[in-house]
Amino acid sequence: MTFTLRKYPCSIALLLLIGYLSFFRPPSPPKIEIIIGIDKLIHMGMYATFSGMLWLEYFLAHTSGSSMRKGWWLCTIFPIATGGIIEIGQWMMTDYRSGDWLDFLANTSGVVLATLIAHGLVRQFLMPVRDRLWKK
Repeated sequence: MTFTLRKYPCSIALLLLIGYLSFFRPPSPPKIEIIIGIDKLIHMGMYATFSGMLWLEYFLAHTSGSSMRKGWWLCTIFPIATGGIIEIGQWMMTDYRSGDWLDFLANTSGVVLATLIAHGLVRQFLMPVRDRLWKK
């Protein structure tokens, strides 16, 4: 457990923050619909940040020879499942929030975007530098 906490501290903090933001009751309903769909962009941004941080910490913590299957489960499937569980939890456990399929779709879009960026940029630039600097 402490090994995981040391490997993924920022990702765990983001997960706790997303959980808190998903279930807390705001003092009054916010009027943020100045831009239509801003709520979905916020969902997409939160989950893109969460998945992107997981990928970054995964690439930093694992050698290039490690299994990418674990990375896919941890950094893509886990955030998508977390988004689904949170939406179901909002629907079942609160009367001031509602689970929304479009929110879940926005969460999933954010995770897919972060995964594409992680594999397109971070893996190409970060892993070779890390392998040169921390060769065993």
